[in-house]
Amino acid sequence: MISDEIQELENRAAAAVNRQERIDCLNALAWALHRRDIERGMTLAEEAFRLCYTGEYAKAPYQRGLADSLLAMARLHLRRAQHDLALGKAQEAQSLCHELHHTLGLARALGVIGITNCRLGRYDAAVTVLFEELRLFQQISDRFGEAEAYNHIGVAYASAGESQRALYYFDQSLQIDREVGNRYGEAILLHNIGTYHAGLGRYPEALEYGAHSLEIFRDIHDRAGQALALSGIGETLSHLGEFREALVYLQDAWQINHHLGLVSPAIHNLQIIGL
Repeated sequence: MISDEIQELENRAAAAVNRQERIDCLNALAWALHRRDIERGMTLAEEAFRLCYTGEYAKAPYQRGLADSLLAMARLHLRRAQHDLALGKAQEAQSLCHELHHTLGLARALGVIGITNCRLGRYDAAVTVLFEELRLFQQISDRFGEAEAYNHIGVAYASAGESQRALYYFDQSLQIDREVGNRYGEAILLHNIGTYHAGLGRYPEALEYGAHSLEIFRDIHDRAGQALALSGIGETLSHLGEFREALVYLQDAWQINHHLGLVSPAIHNLQIIGL
């Protein structure tokens, strides 16, 4: 579960025996916290960034650490819908990762750049970048990342109104997530496919996918995911004229997001794995 991953990272950061190990642990924790605690994630990424060019690294900064700190900050800015900041940090990270031959970092940077372009309505640019993200994840045989990239491409096509293409890439992502046992990714994809059906007026199908997504998010204790699924179900119910029931779901979603300090999923109903 996500909470188990974060606890393990917390333990590793607390037990770090040298500066490089601490930087790496702080960056990994900041990357993982984007769905649970944006403010703390940003604080940790900024601390890691400072550690990369002070003390023993004052004369020769720890470049890999700087790149990963920039990636975490970019991802967190995207979660805050601070698109200019997200794009700037991701492009800095992209350049640094390219110099370092840091393929995982480069793929992650492209993911943030692609989705940020998508949010800004630059769909052609987004798709081009996201196919390169997919290629890099496939190059390093990262199946979780491959699923993430397929979902990103699906989101870009869905946002551009190309529903059939979007569904194809959502299905590709869902298959991989089920193959590798990524329940969080599966829940995201079920939500996205439900949103796809809702956009075509297929509200019963949308509710079915939404309910399944919510069930998984509850099973894995992902509060941000629960808010996302609740919001999607609420919006679908409102389209069906079930306004009182819809209001219950939307209020529950708002309360969770308010508590977590997250942008409401009503603003960006298609969700991004890893972002």
